[in-house]
Amino acid sequence: YDSGIIFANFCPKSKFIVTTSYATVMIWDIETGKQVGETMKHNGYVYSVHFNPEGNLLVTTSNDNCAKIWDVKTGKQVGETIEHENYVNFAQFSPDGKFVVSVSRDLTVKITEFPPLQNLIEKYSKKFNSTPLTEKELIEYNFK
Repeated sequence: YDSGIIFANFCPKSKFIVTTSYATVMIWDIETGKQVGETMKHNGYVYSVHFNPEGNLLVTTSNDNCAKIWDVKTGKQVGETIEHENYVNFAQFSPDGKFVVSVSRDLTVKITEFPPLQNLIEKYSKKFNSTPLTEKELIEYNFK
């Protein structure tokens, strides 16, 4: 980072930490000191970053009025951007990882389902229409 590290957080279930500097977010392997995945970027100052309970996703917030969810290993954004009308000060996954709560300077709190149920239905629509889900799929997608 050229402008210094602003925020850091440990991953709950792996050997990673996440750091932020201005509009960038980077994940590091604690054992090797090397970056994991791609650098993640916002269009403004990053305020907070938190891992989901499984440690495979993280949510970032910024003064670009949005929260974003990222894949830890690739650094790619997953899901839709959570938009607010003003700076997003904080976001965190629920203990079960199914929801993200985000808080903004626009005086709103949003609770967003992740992944949205509609996305799962679309992704697995052929499976729903032709054959029943397996026991593993029912558990994995919290339908059981």
